[in-house]
Amino acid sequence: MSILETKNLFFTYPDGDSRKVILNEVNVSFEKGKFYTILGESGSGKTTFLSLISALDKPEKGDILYNGESIKKIGYEKFRRNHIGIVFQSYNLIPYMNGVENVMVAMSITENEMTKDIKRQALTILESVGIDGSKATRRINRLSGGEQQRVAIARAISTNVDVIIADEPTGNLDGKTSDTIIELFKELAHERNKCVIMVTHAQKVADQSDIILKLNTDTQNFEVINNEVV
Repeated sequence: MSILETKNLFFTYPDGDSRKVILNEVNVSFEKGKFYTILGESGSGKTTFLSLISALDKPEKGDILYNGESIKKIGYEKFRRNHIGIVFQSYNLIPYMNGVENVMVAMSITENEMTKDIKRQALTILESVGIDGSKATRRINRLSGGEQQRVAIARAISTNVDVIIADEPTGNLDGKTSDTIIELFKELAHERNKCVIMVTHAQKVADQSDIILKLNTDTQNFEVINNEVV
């Protein structure tokens, strides 16, 4: 059963005196336990699509369903707070805080059930993504790019959400660190039963996912490719 689904999703941008169609009647679905990547040319609408399914923007037409319920009915802010985790390319961490404090902020605002000792839980989550106690208590600006991205992933999963959405999370990382982050996303999908949806510009990265969605700029719609080997 789909955990996240789009229904006739439609979106345009201003283009001079007219509007340019970016997404045209898009119908795609996502399941738990799978790692999805989204490919497409620059400006094709990949990030726009992520913004819509993350409830950071609203479609002009169509709908987005979470467990069969419209996110409009759930409420966009409530949906973001309780049902999805977002991993940004630029990390979007709070720079004057350390890693564990960044994770605790997310845990403190969700309405999902949390343990009473959220600091201990935050440290446990950080350790599960490769950030040990000494690094977890360092200020964010004292961590490497790969370490900051791991903190961002820990923050995204800390509120017990089922859907992780990532916008080119390896774009600022070197090849080795990028590979490590991709392995972590695969683990989240296959071993922790999360639905992971990631935009990437790299075919090499997409080839490691379960399902590739290619955004066609001619049709403003997706071509779905099932990978045989992950």
